[in-house]
Amino acid sequence: MTDLNGSLTHDAGVTRHRAMASLTMAACAAALSLAACHDDSTTAPRTASSVTVLSGGSQSGTVGAALAAPVVLVVKDQNGTALSGVAVTVTPAGGAGSVSSTALTTDANGQVSVNWTLGTVAGTDTLAAQAGSLPALDVLATATPDVPASIVVVTGDAQSAPAGTALPAPLTVKVVDQYGNPVPNATVTFADDANGTLASTTVTTDANGMAADTITLGPAAGT
Repeated sequence: MTDLNGSLTHDAGVTRHRAMASLTMAACAAALSLAACHDDSTTAPRTASSVTVLSGGSQSGTVGAALAAPVVLVVKDQNGTALSGVAVTVTPAGGAGSVSSTALTTDANGQVSVNWTLGTVAGTDTLAAQAGSLPALDVLATATPDVPASIVVVTGDAQSAPAGTALPAPLTVKVVDQYGNPVPNATVTFADDANGTLASTTVTTDANGMAADTITLGPAAGT
C-alpha cells in the first residue's frame, strides 16, 4: 500500500501472516519428517506361544526299539509364526524309554527333531516336550510286545487222574517276550507223549498271552 507521500509501505499484518504461515509449514514438515523416521516396531517382542507335533506323533513300535520316524515339533510365536532359537526340553516319562537328546533348540523353521527309543514295558509311552514356561506337551506312542521268547506254565501242572480219563483242570500257559510282556496272537502247539487226546493241538494266545487246552490221559498209567 502507499503512504500519504505516495510511497510504498510494508503491511505489518501481512508480514506477520506470512511469517506464521512459514512457521506452520516448517512445523508440519518437521512433524512429517519425524513420522517418516519413526520406527513403528513398538509391537510386543516375539515369544514362544505354542509347541505342537509336526510329525512322528501317535506311532507304534516294538518295546525296547527305536520308533521308525523321529518326533518333530514346531514352536510358534503369538502370531502363529515359526520361531527359531527356542530351547525345547524333551523328557520321557518313567519307563518310557530314552531319546537321542533331551535339550534341543529350534532351527530356522522353528522345528526340533528327536529319535525316541521306547521302554521295555508294553503299553502307552509318554514323551513330554516343553519350551520355556509353556505347559508341557505330551507326545504318545504305543509299545507293542516283542516276539515270543518263552512259555510259562500258569495252571494245570502236576495234576493226577486215572488213565484214560480227562484231567480236571485245563492246561494253561502264558507266552512272553524277552522282557516278560505277554504276547497275544502267538500260536502254541500242545503234544502228549503218552497217547493222550488233546482238545486242540494248536491254540492262539489271547490278549493276555494265555493259551489253554484240555487233555484226556492215555490208556497207560504213569507220567
